[in-house]
Amino acid sequence: MRALFPADPRVYQSALISALSLCLLLRANDVGVPVAAAAIAISSRFLLRRNGKHVFNPTNFALVAMLASGQAWVSPGQWGNAAILAFLFGCLGMLVVYRAARSDVTFAFFGAYALLLFGRSLWLGEPLTIRFHRLESGALLLFGFFTISDPRTTPDARAGRVAFAALVAFGAWYVQFRLFRTNGLMWSLVTVSMVTPLLDRVFRGARYGWPAAAAVPVAVTRDQVKVAEKSWIDNVDAYSAPRLVEYTDPDPCPPLVTYDEDRVGPSEAAEGAAPMRRSAATKSSMGVRVLDSYTVGEYDIQILSAEYSSGLEAWLRQNHYRIPDGAGAILQSYIRQNMRFFVAKVNLGEQRRLEQPFLRPLQVRYTSPKFMLPIRLGMVNADGAQDLLVYALTPRGRVETTNYRTTKIPTGQNVPEYVKSDFGMFYKALFAGQVERNGMESVFLEYAWPLSVMCDPCSADPVPPDQLTALGADWVGSGGGKSSNAAYLTRLHVRYDLAHFPEDLVFQETPDTSTFQGRYVINHPFTGDTSCPAGRVYERTLAARQQEEVSNLATLTGWSAAEIRTRVPTRANPEAPPTPKDDGFWRWK
Repeated sequence: MRALFPADPRVYQSALISALSLCLLLRANDVGVPVAAAAIAISSRFLLRRNGKHVFNPTNFALVAMLASGQAWVSPGQWGNAAILAFLFGCLGMLVVYRAARSDVTFAFFGAYALLLFGRSLWLGEPLTIRFHRLESGALLLFGFFTISDPRTTPDARAGRVAFAALVAFGAWYVQFRLFRTNGLMWSLVTVSMVTPLLDRVFRGARYGWPAAAAVPVAVTRDQVKVAEKSWIDNVDAYSAPRLVEYTDPDPCPPLVTYDEDRVGPSEAAEGAAPMRRSAATKSSMGVRVLDSYTVGEYDIQILSAEYSSGLEAWLRQNHYRIPDGAGAILQSYIRQNMRFFVAKVNLGEQRRLEQPFLRPLQVRYTSPKFMLPIRLGMVNADGAQDLLVYALTPRGRVETTNYRTTKIPTGQNVPEYVKSDFGMFYKALFAGQVERNGMESVFLEYAWPLSVMCDPCSADPVPPDQLTALGADWVGSGGGKSSNAAYLTRLHVRYDLAHFPEDLVFQETPDTSTFQGRYVINHPFTGDTSCPAGRVYERTLAARQQEEVSNLATLTGWSAAEIRTRVPTRANPEAPPTPKDDGFWRWK
């Protein structure tokens, strides 16, 4: 038996580190994917070797292989950016790199990566909060302390290890901020690992042994802008909104299974779009160039480029746009990223001519490697926190943020019947509580569902394929063999301000096709005769269930349990007081 299982505990420690790394980073829908990743990691230890060393870090190689297969993903934002979390990872990581005698790799990597991040931020004019936000990423710390420091895949000499770390840092920076691809750390490490034999030849050192006692990114033309139907957005919103479902308890004497579903969701209509019109591009002495100018529906639109922020600020003010103090630094950051500025002004004459009582949504289509949403400029002009809903239509799977934690909204809880009378007030309080509990540092997932799979329940009619195509999912269509089966809808909700969201939102599409929705359940008690033995048991369970519903509602909303209890009808008091008007009692305490 001793011949089958090595006595050296370091063998098991190495396997444990790989297993923990895969568990912390790899995400997949199919249980076979992590099993395959473990097999690849273990196999690479023995098959991909050169001169007694691993060619690749086994865990990183397995992660990259799974990412390349499209069957798994890594969520860089899932570990958050809290300082206390960074401190914890730092302490644990220091133990690992000290024990592995590879602290020089970790420190060289963090130093080089920080220099690259700070240099880019200084050039773009970004504030310090953005730079520190990126360095406090839990995924970055995991990589620096537990992945890149593997002694079996790093060069033998200290000079080689420093060069190795600097190359990995540059590669990660380039993939992340020049190619605008996620998981740049892992792709960079697997690429630079192939250079390790060359570094060992240039910088010679002793082989390691374990111790014995151990805006918009592009210029948008008029063909890429149109006025969208408000009803399209309303349909997507209603279909993906958090919803209420109702069931009626069956008669306990005798049993009869029935239930009803309540469909909740508004739907409004709007009129069509107006033709476009274009005027000549002009150049301003303030360094602002009008790349294009045209009218779309009730909007006069101009696409601008700028050389410096002061000129752009002056141009915008001269053209009667309200620009708040402090916008210059953010404008300069976007200018240095070669981004263009999309400015729209309401044309009141066109609005009257088109007889549009409400402003319709603008739709902008463009292709860019940057899967991001600029939010910083809008926060400068905001008075307090803002709410943002993001509806993402993708061909593969769920969308999440990579630079902030994506958190699922609580779902599936039973709540008292009276919540139906004002579901909006209930959800408003629930969301406010989740924002506070997460320190206003999370983006919340409210809905994620393949449109080929029927929702359970549906809060509105499904979005037709022709509307999905019109909204930008041009791989979906009503003809040619295409249908809404190829579309996946993600709904994200974020409340943000400049202090808690210093960086623009960056997204990634994952292969996760599982289903999720914010769903809350009302169970209506049976009101008939319950004098049979089963009925008396039902009465006892009903009382316990109603108490649980009160507790659920208090936990979700922060409302007083005593206040809730007075509004829950009982057998003795079937007429509970009505829900009060919005007098502020619902607000999160």
